[in-house]
Amino acid sequence: MMIICRGEQNLIRLEKIEKNLN
Repeated sequence: MMIICRGEQNLIRLEKIEKNLN
């Protein structure tokens, strides 16, 4: 797996949360 910086991980989490809200 590629190492993802914390910032990118946070963005991915936010995107997943937004999709769940929609």
